[in-house]
Amino acid sequence: MTANFQLNKKYKRSDVLDLIGVPKDENGHRGGVYTTGYFKFENAYYLFVNIGIEGRTGHDYDNKFLSDDEIYWFAKSNAKMGQSQIQELLNPKTSINLFYREANRDDFTYFGKVKAISYQDMKPVQITWRIVDDI
Repeated sequence: MTANFQLNKKYKRSDVLDLIGVPKDENGHRGGVYTTGYFKFENAYYLFVNIGIEGRTGHDYDNKFLSDDEIYWFAKSNAKMGQSQIQELLNPKTSINLFYREANRDDFTYFGKVKAISYQDMKPVQITWRIVDDI
């Protein structure tokens, strides 16, 4: 299932998961990759980015806005260029939806569908995302 998210609208992560149809377990919960900073579900990627704040996992990446339509982003701490997920993000055959927040307890704001316009081959991998109309 795909969802048509509204630009600049705030969403709880659980609402995004509901809208895209991520199933719950027998106890009504979701876990695993769906609670991390990014994941692929069906035929799309979803990125949940903290801007200017430390993540709940204790990682403090220097994610930041470069302009109204660009974000500089750090992948997960163990991410490397050779990993298939990083390669899929850099060379997508599907859409990549980016959500961000600027305070730890805030809902996420939908930034838009993005594509990578540059990257740094470091640990973790660092990517500059730009909003696109469609992929």
